[in-house]
Amino acid sequence: MKKMKYISLISFLLLNFLYSGEDYKKLGQTNFLFLSVPIDARGTAMASAQTADSESGVTSMFYNPAVLSMQDEKIGFESHYFNFLYDITHYALGASFKLNNNMGVVGLNMHFVDLGEYDRTIIADNVQGYFDFGKEQLSEYALGVTYSQRISSQFSVGFNLKYAAQNLGQALVLNNDGEFDGKKYVTNTFAVDFGTLFDTQIRGLKFGVSIRNFSAEPVYEKNSFQLPLTFSIGLSSDLFELMNIQTDKKMKILLDLVHPRSYPEYYNLGMEYCLGKLIYLRAGYMGNRDIFDYNAGFGVTFSKITFDYSYSKVEWFESTQKFTLKFKI
Repeated sequence: MKKMKYISLISFLLLNFLYSGEDYKKLGQTNFLFLSVPIDARGTAMASAQTADSESGVTSMFYNPAVLSMQDEKIGFESHYFNFLYDITHYALGASFKLNNNMGVVGLNMHFVDLGEYDRTIIADNVQGYFDFGKEQLSEYALGVTYSQRISSQFSVGFNLKYAAQNLGQALVLNNDGEFDGKKYVTNTFAVDFGTLFDTQIRGLKFGVSIRNFSAEPVYEKNSFQLPLTFSIGLSSDLFELMNIQTDKKMKILLDLVHPRSYPEYYNLGMEYCLGKLIYLRAGYMGNRDIFDYNAGFGVTFSKITFDYSYSKVEWFESTQKFTLKFKI
């Protein structure tokens, strides 16, 4: 009975998502956009359809913290690296620890973005037209702590509390005495991610729901901007199990329906084919997006070490590649 109630609720949410179209495009309404960038190679290869992926491991802290409760190993660790648009470099780390006596799983995560060096100049009445005040290193980062727990054999919940900050450099500002003072532009805030995962135990079908980047609005010089609040509903299953085909092969299929704060609704569709639990082939498609669509990648596992790679086609920009290294103890 509880199973049917949960499935009915998910069905209602899916229908509401599909028929909640808007007459305008929600654009440019948020900041801290790095919080909405997928950070791992495995998830990206599958179009970031990770809300109901029970095998996403440590990376689930960045997608749906409820999934972290599915961890079997005592300790998990992952590191991620990639260059995104305009050669902006992203680094991410995650570590998770399974508590004794079924007390759940805790995790720590970090996402650091190197925005590069910029020249500090100011308009001046000289031959160049400006004075050069050297270079400035700009950056963004988020630090988080996650707790996830299996409430029952079918239902899990989790949350991730994070501190996010932006270092947007220093500027010279003219004061009331006609002199220039250095002023630093640093903004920070706290945010919360929350998620649930439900295993129907019907042919491998799982449902996931997550809300990411819920917070107060950080204040800038004059205005405040919202974080990229994102609501996601996800489904996952094994294709062969779903079709009741008896085989030892695995073909994971995943679908996410995403409702972001500053962009029209979109969907992510992904798949992963497993070859003997050693090699994983992945592909994904991002629907209703401006510059993203096709993704692909692979993973290779050696004992308790896994290397993942992804390639993403990006319209108007150079395509992006991501690398992930995972350890399990």
